[in-house]
Amino acid sequence: MSPSPATGEASRAAQQAAATQKLAAAHNIPLGILSICLAGLLFPVMGGFAKILGTEYSSLQVSWARAFGHILFMLAAFLPRHGLGMLRARRPGLQLLRSCGLFTSNLCHFYAITFIPIAKAAAISLTAPLIVALLAWPMLGERTTPVRLAALGLGFAGVLVVIRPGARSSTGPRCSSC
Repeated sequence: MSPSPATGEASRAAQQAAATQKLAAAHNIPLGILSICLAGLLFPVMGGFAKILGTEYSSLQVSWARAFGHILFMLAAFLPRHGLGMLRARRPGLQLLRSCGLFTSNLCHFYAITFIPIAKAAAISLTAPLIVALLAWPMLGERTTPVRLAALGLGFAGVLVVIRPGARSSTGPRCSSC
């Protein structure tokens, strides 16, 4: 049975829309780079505020305030343009799992920075791309070469040099007689 002309036209329109979307995505690479750089600048600022707030509030309260503020901002920014349909998830179970992971990560980070210097916490956070690269194969099926694995090992060694695990804090005395 041959497809009706309306079906063929709809298929062509869908293919054209997909091609247009790919082209638009390719043209937004500089915007993507700018956005990730801006995020890299703002995450430490958020951590600084969380550290200040962590002296008077529990990490749970600070984390909740961040999440609540985020949802208010996102609704104000996107609800007028996209409507309530943007709140529907295609895969709600996966979205809930991702949300729980983000909440737990955020809570752990805000809790940790009440105990360690924010610079050390930021250095430890540099392990995130290494972990992503290691999980890309089992979770996403992306192949990793031995050269990439060696680079990951070198990156982890660099993080260890920066955080110096086991070394005394730079804010404390350097020797017992000081």
